[in-house]
Amino acid sequence: MRNGVFQGRLANDPVTPGYRAGDPVELSPDEIEDWMINTGEARFGGYTVRAMMGDMPAAQAEELRRQFRD
Repeated sequence: MRNGVFQGRLANDPVTPGYRAGDPVELSPDEIEDWMINTGEARFGGYTVRAMMGDMPAAQAEELRRQFRD
């Protein structure tokens, strides 16, 4: 966070028109509904993904469970 604003890049194509994967974004904390940090070795946050694990194929859900660290 810099000057009260989170900075990052979109990891996928969002449903919001005008944005694409890879676009840089800046958001204030009150604009964020869910978040996920992927370091390549571990994931943090991703609470919407966690809620959907019950609907995923078992192997996919288990792989994600192993990656989450918080």
